[in-house]
Amino acid sequence: MIKEMKLSFALLAIFSAIIMAWKTLMNFFSGAGLNFVALLTLMVILLLIILKNKNVKNRIMDMFVVASVLTLMEFIVYIPFEFGVDSYNVYKGFLEYQNVITFMSILFFAYIAFRFVTEYLNKKIGFVEFILGNKTSNSESKVIKEKKNKELENGSLEEKPNKAVEETDRFVVSDEVEVSETVENVEE
Repeated sequence: MIKEMKLSFALLAIFSAIIMAWKTLMNFFSGAGLNFVALLTLMVILLLIILKNKNVKNRIMDMFVVASVLTLMEFIVYIPFEFGVDSYNVYKGFLEYQNVITFMSILFFAYIAFRFVTEYLNKKIGFVEFILGNKTSNSESKVIKEKKNKELENGSLEEKPNKAVEETDRFVVSDEVEVSETVENVEE
């Protein structure tokens, strides 16, 4: 695994950890501004890595898309908390919404760990390759190749020597039978 890939997995794990600790960080820093700025910074660094290295892009594009969606969902939380929430019910509703995002982030963290292990061991999992677009379907991947005659591949239209020997043996045997039959007919 290359260095940029390892860095990408580390940044995605930190990204997920920030979302999981969103409420704690929001209480500690008295707002959601620092949390959201950290998420945007991680997304920009990941974007630069993806734009620089096509191999990394092909391997982590699914996680980058999920991270982008989670960033947009956190933006919905960031706006009311940073610019003031007047109602307690609205505040409580956004905290419940944050719980849903946190649960999604825990699942995302488990997926990041799974993908890191498979990439580190260089294992290709079918559904992951399908998600990444590297494997479209089983029917397209199994292409039956026509077997060609070796005589035509070699440029010669003659039969192989072992086939010619077998055929001549058959004729010889059949000639002997015919000779013996004709000898018996002559004697009678």
